Amino acid sequence: ICIFLSGGIDSSLVTAIAVKELGSVQTFSIGFQDSRFDESGYARSIAKCLGTLHHEKILSPNPLTVVQDIARVLDQPFADSSIVPTYLLAKFARENLIVALGGDGGDEVFGGYDRYVAAPIMQRANYLLAIAKPIAAVMSKSGVVSERKMKRIISQLQAHPSLAARYASIMSLTQPSQIARLLKPEFNLAGANDVYISDFKREGARDSLHAMIRS
Repeated sequence: ICIFLSGGIDSSLVTAIAVKELGSVQTFSIGFQDSRFDESGYARSIAKCLGTLHHEKILSPNPLTVVQDIARVLDQPFADSSIVPTYLLAKFARENLIVALGGDGGDEVFGGYDRYVAAPIMQRANYLLAIAKPIAAVMSKSGVVSERKMKRIISQLQAHPSLAARYASIMSLTQPSQIARLLKPEFNLAGANDVYISDFKREGARDSLHAMIRS
């Protein structure tokens, strides 16, 4: 048994528990020669801290070949680009072992995504909307935040009546303005998120973080 270790919250927790229960465990991670996409250093640090037998491979894959290979092994279309590194990692680990543990789902449970921090901050910063785009442009050019992510943030920086509405917007693949351009005018999107927002507000959440995680 091995563990797919990325160095993130989820796989690091799984690895820590496995080490506690089993003693020595093997961990596998991959990295990429393009530093913009390489996170292997995080996995390496966790593996060293926990004392695992760590295996690492730095890759420079041909995207076209990888996509063709993935299409042959999936049972159905899969719209998450994470399948690319996951496939490459599984292929690497399969050279030695056939059973692996992963951390999928941990970010949802333990609040590992940026959106859990970003949504409340954006909600409190509505009054800064007038200068949001100039600031975003500077951050994007400086390399602090990628241009793709910056465009996503800008699209979210629209005043919403509640955190629930903003979080629903963040979780949507497309924004209402984009959907409106695809549909006939008679389609009313005003209440599209009403059910979600109502569920978001149900009793029991201790704070905004827990409300987002359980939604």
